[in-house]
Amino acid sequence: MFVKSVPRESLPLDTTLDAGNLALFYSNGKSSGQGDVYYTRYLRRVKGGKGGLVIPTREKSLIGRLERERIAILKALSRGVSESRRVMMPTC
Repeated sequence: MFVKSVPRESLPLDTTLDAGNLALFYSNGKSSGQGDVYYTRYLRRVKGGKGGLVIPTREKSLIGRLERERIAILKALSRGVSESRRVMMPTC
């Protein structure tokens, strides 16, 4: 999962926790409820690779625990955003 940040600013803790929980939720760690979460601020393009292909460098790891309440809130927020986009989209 990639989260774009503002240069020279760290991500808010809630954003980091949300991203880590989503990564665990959509991985094999979902069944165990915990797993390693790797994060970095540094990505390197692969020479000769397809467009958009990057390799993380200088990564760090955390042991994350899946918070089902946080996932439920994120899903509800996502549904609200997609519904509001649907309403606001102009018709041709």
